[in-house]
Amino acid sequence: MANGADTIFSVKSPVDQLEAESSSQEPMPMNSSVFDRISARMLRKLSPLLQVREEADKVYSNGYFGRHYPQAEKKLKRLLHDRVTAAWANSLNDEDPEERPKAGLGSGVVITINIGK
Repeated sequence: MANGADTIFSVKSPVDQLEAESSSQEPMPMNSSVFDRISARMLRKLSPLLQVREEADKVYSNGYFGRHYPQAEKKLKRLLHDRVTAAWANSLNDEDPEERPKAGLGSGVVITINIGK
C-alpha cells in the first residue's frame, strides 16, 4: 500500500484507535459516594435517550436515530462518555466497595442521650 496501512477501508472505531494516543486523559480517583450520586444523575438522563433510540432503530433501521437526530445522538454519546469516565474514576479509588460503610445507625453514628439529674 502507498502509505503502509494494513487496512483498505478505515472504520474509525475506538478499537482502531487503541494503538494511537488516546485523547482522553486518565481521571482522578473518585470517592464512591460521589460516584453513586453522579451515576444516578447520569442514568436519569441516559435511560430515556437509550430507550427511545433502541425503539426507533427497531421500528425503522439500525442507525435511524443517529441519522435523523444528530444532536440527540451527540448528547447521548457525551453522556455515555461521562458515565464511562466516572466509572473509570471510581475504579481508581483504592476503597473496596464491599468494605464501604452502609447507611444507617451502624455506620459510625453515635447517639448520646443526656438525662438530667
